[in-house]
Amino acid sequence: MGSGDTSAANASAGTTPGANARVTATLLSMHLPSPLSRAVVAASGAEVLVLGGVTPSGTTATILQLNPATGSVTRIGRLASAVHDASGAPLGHLWLVVGGGRTLASAVVQDVSVVGASASASVAGALPAPRADGAAVAVGGEVLVVGGGRGGVPDPNVLATRDGVSFTSLARLPLAVRYPAVAAAGSRVYLFGGATTGAPSNAIQAIDATTGDVRVVARLPYALTQATAFILGGRILIAGGMRAGRPSTAILAFDPATGRTAVVGRLPEGVEDAGVAVVGDTAYLVGGETGSAFLDTVIAVR
Repeated sequence: MGSGDTSAANASAGTTPGANARVTATLLSMHLPSPLSRAVVAASGAEVLVLGGVTPSGTTATILQLNPATGSVTRIGRLASAVHDASGAPLGHLWLVVGGGRTLASAVVQDVSVVGASASASVAGALPAPRADGAAVAVGGEVLVVGGGRGGVPDPNVLATRDGVSFTSLARLPLAVRYPAVAAAGSRVYLFGGATTGAPSNAIQAIDATTGDVRVVARLPYALTQATAFILGGRILIAGGMRAGRPSTAILAFDPATGRTAVVGRLPEGVEDAGVAVVGDTAYLVGGETGSAFLDTVIAVR
């Protein structure tokens, strides 16, 4: 998933006086070179990286750099292997692009280095098994790989790596899901919804990255898949996704202290499978799908 996810930074999140404060979502004037979905999206200083993904023409290896201040969109490199539905997270000065695939799920782990307006990528290692449709998050010097699977079957194993080469099993999800929305808050990683083997889920699962404890801690107000989670202003937000077979416009805020969610904003249109990067006080949702078409748009959430 461009699930992904993948850009949820380590942060503290909890009950605050503005826990249910409204956010605004604005469609920006910048556009991607072509409609794109299921990419890894990452913050790189004041800019946004878009790595891989799928276009109407197929899976791409292109790496884009977006400058929200100027509105420029530049091709700056290529992945070692074209993938969509991969997951990504920072590790040191590199970005890991984990798994994903084209027609089949892949186990390949790529590392991406960006210097100025140039990006290079190489194969760093491999997962214990192919995996797509999940997420990767950076927590305490490690990258955790959560959710996803292959052949339509979710993988419950939570993997951890410190180098992108060696992976250990940290825990097993009580509810294995593909396409969850994922965010890391401090030492906890939260998975929101996702698709089980049989049906979409409304479960909120929490992983303690320190102890490996994992459990269902709350429920969303409805089953949700292919949404995008991120931390903005100390709050965990969940945007868009598929609800009852239709792309959602809702932006939800989740309070870990109470387990409650509340609608705090609306996207300009229903979006699923968007990637997200947080730069300063703004989250940028990049591309995605409406259920019937791919998008070339960028949405700013503040």
